[in-house]
Amino acid sequence: MILQLSNYFLRAAPEDQKVIDNLCEAFQNNKRTRALIGNRNIVFQEGLRAILTYCYFMVKKLNGIFISSNRSTYLLYYKKSNLYSTFSDRLHYLYMAFFVIGIRRLPKVYRREKLIRKIRQKAIHQNGDSDYWYVWFLAQNKNEKSIKGLVEAKKHIQQLIQKSDLPIYMETTEERLLTMYQRVGFQFYDFKKDEKIDLKIWFGRMAK
Repeated sequence: MILQLSNYFLRAAPEDQKVIDNLCEAFQNNKRTRALIGNRNIVFQEGLRAILTYCYFMVKKLNGIFISSNRSTYLLYYKKSNLYSTFSDRLHYLYMAFFVIGIRRLPKVYRREKLIRKIRQKAIHQNGDSDYWYVWFLAQNKNEKSIKGLVEAKKHIQQLIQKSDLPIYMETTEERLLTMYQRVGFQFYDFKKDEKIDLKIWFGRMAK
């Protein structure tokens, strides 16, 4: 039901669907998405696809999608000053809030996400960043052994910074991905842990 409604809001072409499939595979065990959706497997699978479909199309209209040449590594990102929502985007967002996250879980999720934004905004203010890029997702195929995709992603991020003279922010809840982010060039400036659900969050920034 979740998947059917998600596809109603945002109909994915075959090429888009392949990317979304790969993103879903990469985020199967992501703790932040588990915290958003819950752990019931059937609900999680459909909810994960709904969320990633939403995020994918939010940045696609801003040309905020990078795919490495070997299709192993994916970046979904946006420039804060360029971000906007269409009427369909807002409907999809409300749908996810009530039917993917759920009314009972929504207040806790909202408070946690608000805290994450507050920590990010504090760093943005301290660094005097009037505008910035934000990496929503950096994903790599689970079985990928080569670092070629990461090297290309790093080059792409560095080009964004050089051309715009703006920093890039991100967060991750996956400790195993810290090395991947560091290889790309991010430095971590804060860390928080939600003891109730054992959710760890690392906050990263990359600049010239």
